[in-house]
Amino acid sequence: QAGQAPETLLERAARTALTVLRRNPRDARAAAAVAYRFYRRGRTDLASRFMRRVSRRFTAAEVAADFELRLWSMVRAGRRALDGLPEADALPDSFPPLDLLAEPPAGEGPLLAVSCDDGYYRRFATGLLDSVEALAGGGVAVHVHVVNPSPETLADLARRGERLPLGISRERVDFTGWDDHRRTTYYACIRFLRWHQLMTRWGRPLLHLDADCTLAGNGASGIGSLTERMQGCDVALLRDARWRGPTREITVCFAGFQPTPRGRAFLALTAAYIGAFLREGRGYWMLDQAAPFAVLDALERQGEGPRVRWFDVLDFPWVRFVGVK
Repeated sequence: QAGQAPETLLERAARTALTVLRRNPRDARAAAAVAYRFYRRGRTDLASRFMRRVSRRFTAAEVAADFELRLWSMVRAGRRALDGLPEADALPDSFPPLDLLAEPPAGEGPLLAVSCDDGYYRRFATGLLDSVEALAGGGVAVHVHVVNPSPETLADLARRGERLPLGISRERVDFTGWDDHRRTTYYACIRFLRWHQLMTRWGRPLLHLDADCTLAGNGASGIGSLTERMQGCDVALLRDARWRGPTREITVCFAGFQPTPRGRAFLALTAAYIGAFLREGRGYWMLDQAAPFAVLDALERQGEGPRVRWFDVLDFPWVRFVGVK
């Protein structure tokens, strides 16, 4: 999963893992080694079916407690992987309402979209907004969505709205009884449902960024050159090409969605995939990265894949991502 194992080692590991599974059918790490080998061969459909079969040997609580079983429980693959998903437009009724406090200035240009909770806003998003103002000269429209914002956060956003073309939204969530894992998973994942709602409302390109990053360049490496590179595509995605697994291949610290039919469909299906897992209480950390992988895999197998502009996570000069939280 670090993407560093040569093929010969992977083959040996998978053969050994099958021997281990014959001795102990509940060895989740051995099962994951076999599934990972399928994935490396481009057969994530076989990997996900294999892991579903293995998971039947465990209770739901055991699946949730095991790292590998938990990850693979969120991976569907193959032509039929999206069958049975709810409509994205019907999902907001299952979650707190989106409260739109300020709309960004009207226009057709791309909108930087940032989502976080109140703690991440104060720790990181203020630095991102500072970098937008410094490097983009206030000319880039931004939308910030905050889960449970404090009065101080709302006041800071209002002040920034006097200098930046800024949209603001919030949602109120009662986290009573939620553990840290469930809370942080919600923060990471619900943003894609919100982006679908905002894409439907505004019909303009969305450039999604994690809150814990800053813009890193201007001129030839500025945000304008990034949007130019996205011309002619439906979706822009950040790839980790080291074959680290289906929940690590598409890295969602950045993603771009165009308001084309296939761009809208990709975002809607990603939101539906995430929303379905969250609504069923089966959403775990990295669901936000499992979803676009599964959606893209299914659409491409159906011959309906979007035009994707790929960027390399190890060579993305427009944004500086925070490595250590």
